[in-house]
Order: sequence, then C-alpha cells, then structure tokens
Amino acid sequence: MAAELTEYEQRYVDMLGELRNSPAIEVLEGKVDRVVQAYGDIPTVFEKLARRYELTLDPSLQSRFPRFRSLSCLWQTTDELPQLTGEFLLSHLYSQVSGGPLEIAEHFPEESDRSLARELRVIDDHPEGGGGFAAMRIQPHVRFPELWYFTIAHGFQLLDIGYREYFDNLLITKGVHGWQHLFADVRLHADEYIHARKRLTTMLQVLPEIFPGHDYEPLRARLAQRLR
Repeated sequence: MAAELTEYEQRYVDMLGELRNSPAIEVLEGKVDRVVQAYGDIPTVFEKLARRYELTLDPSLQSRFPRFRSLSCLWQTTDELPQLTGEFLLSHLYSQVSGGPLEIAEHFPEESDRSLARELRVIDDHPEGGGGFAAMRIQPHVRFPELWYFTIAHGFQLLDIGYREYFDNLLITKGVHGWQHLFADVRLHADEYIHARKRLTTMLQVLPEIFPGHDYEPLRARLAQRLR
C-alpha cells in the first residue's frame, strides 16, 4: 500500500505540478518516485539516524523531511521569456547517510576539501545541468547540521540557512541553478560570479510573474545584500 504523503511532501508534488502546468516552463525531465517505507515513519528514521550514525537531528526538522526514493525535475523557460533553468533531485536522507561518503571525496586536491567532503551527504543533487549539489554535514550529536553547496566553478560554500529553510526556499526558487549563492558568503558583484548574478537577477524578474502566489521579497533583499 502506498504511503500517505505528509503535508510537506504534498507541497513538493504540487510544485512539480506547478512547473509542468505552466505555459512558461518546459519540463525536460520530471519524476516523483515512491515514498520509502522500509526505514519506518519519520520519527523512526530520526531514531535510527541517532542510534546507528550518532546523527541526533533536532525533532523540529521532521516537518521538512521528504521520504521520497527520489523526486526530481529539470526545467527551462520557454523561448518567449529570458532564459532560465532549474533542477533539483531529492532523495531519502537515510539512504544518503547509510551510503557512506561521496564518491568524489578523495578526488579533491586539497586535504581540507577531502576532509569536508567525507562528512557530506547530498540532500539536493543537480546531475544534469547544474554540475553541483547541496549537502548536509554529518557530525556526531549536532542537532542542526551545516549545509554546504558545491559547484565545479566555485567549490564548497557554507550556507547560512539550515535544513528547514533550505527546503522552504527550494519551493520558492523551483531549483533555479545557483539560487544557493544567495545564502552563502559570496560577493556576487565579483567577475567570477557574472553568470550567477545574471541568472539570479533573471530569476527575480521572471518567477514572480510565473508564480505570483509566492513571496520573493526576501530573496530580492538577499540579492541586494550579496551585490554590495
């Protein structure tokens, strides 16, 4: 029997529907895989993470915990609009934690990057168009783990939002490539961020027109802060 979706899981399914149903968006790939029931309900998953991996996540994070085997989308705006692309691939955190370190962890030239990568578990992957991922740092008995964003162009960036806030903002940004830069300590006016700067500016012009039911003012404030 298929598991009943939580309110938050349904919001993610609805977001995929928003993208598919918008005449301004072309969905190149989109998939909702089943909810994983083998690990138990959400409180049981949190208990297992604590007992087996010393990952004692705060109970408040349970309300934002997606149990999908995978939920993914790769999309772009149609030709009538400025070019904008987005992507997300969510999977069950227990699968990521139990799967061990990232395969790329030992391929970084700097030991500091290798050491960090060994502790990261992906929560949002961008395998097609983004070339990066967002990940949770797994450290014993940390209730609110750090989140890190990685791209080939800019390396690792510590985000100043947590697990709950990440998934809240993903619902609003729809996974626009590079939206995570808004929550990292970067200066988007620098030449190395010219493409990210243009993309984020376009995002805040286009998405409010396509999805007027969302509040984009906090993201506009973030962009202004990063452009100082």
